[in-house]
Amino acid sequence: MMIKEIPETQLEEIAKLEKACFGDAWSASSIRDSLRQEWNHLLIEMVDDELTVEKYEKSPGNEVTAEKSAAQSPGHITGYVIYSLVSGEAELLRIATAPDARRRGIAQRLFHEMMTELRQEKAEKLFLEVRSGNAAAIGLYKNFGMKEIGRRKDYYRNPVEDALLFELILE
Repeated sequence: MMIKEIPETQLEEIAKLEKACFGDAWSASSIRDSLRQEWNHLLIEMVDDELTVEKYEKSPGNEVTAEKSAAQSPGHITGYVIYSLVSGEAELLRIATAPDARRRGIAQRLFHEMMTELRQEKAEKLFLEVRSGNAAAIGLYKNFGMKEIGRRKDYYRNPVEDALLFELILE
């Protein structure tokens, strides 16, 4: 496995995906700042000659590093997930798939990898919020056993939409 710092080009690529996928897109600097927090984690799926998943972690000096499971040259990011884990409780902060790569199981693979890591870290619960109109994401979460536990009226902007709150008790 190769360890490296997260390249600025990948932060910029994630920021571009953010803009393509979300009305409230995070900037590259927001993503970088988020990943500097020791409790936040990033998984990326890339297309090189083969699909790879990169796991980004913080070193003792809180620098962001990556373990890459396949080809060593950077490829095209097709999806990512950012999540936090604090005191046994996890929150899915962002998950996205490039619009031209949807319906290929990318979000499902990333979510599964996140769940595997959460279980290894002995997380007890996973929470998330999702736009009430995002049927694809809601279907993904329900397929993983997540349960709707609440609603936040007019939570999202651009466009205005309710947030549905989901929870999963991890075993």
